[in-house]
Amino acid sequence: MRAVIEPPSEEAISLLRAKRHLLIDDEADEDVDGDIEDGIVAAREALEGALHRPLLPQLCEVRADALRDRIRLWHDVTVLESVIYSDADGADQVLPVGQCRVEGGVWLRLSGSLPVASNVRVRFRCGAFPDPESVPRTLVSWMLLQLGSLDQIRQTVTHGQTFDVPSSYTQGLINRYVIEEL
Repeated sequence: MRAVIEPPSEEAISLLRAKRHLLIDDEADEDVDGDIEDGIVAAREALEGALHRPLLPQLCEVRADALRDRIRLWHDVTVLESVIYSDADGADQVLPVGQCRVEGGVWLRLSGSLPVASNVRVRFRCGAFPDPESVPRTLVSWMLLQLGSLDQIRQTVTHGQTFDVPSSYTQGLINRYVIEEL
């Protein structure tokens, strides 16, 4: 199970950019700002799900029942922070970093004799792009479309709804950045 411990410190879409896209006066109240910021996060998380990879630098954790020679993390892992496990007595232990290496930005490869362990927690930093400015414009456009949809369509189905943005267009914005899962 993967969890985000620290989300990106900045989003690829600023509040000001989102307001411009949504045609909202910059003087909108704080309640509206909070809703827009929530929408920005939702759009990034939707994109990460569609791409199968983290967009911007963040701290994540993967949990496992036991130590194995290979543990799948996520894509675009940049730094391994720690591998902590519970020993046979239930005490937390740290696996020596010399036994760990990240393979292909996805897998944690463990070497040597592995102790009997449970409740394994692997923390790592990951992100496909180092900062918001380096996120490709097509990906930002995809997120802005999602944000606009969240703003304009406040329910999944409306009475008399006869339109949809063609999925081939929106999918085309992100296709070259998608990592195929096997």
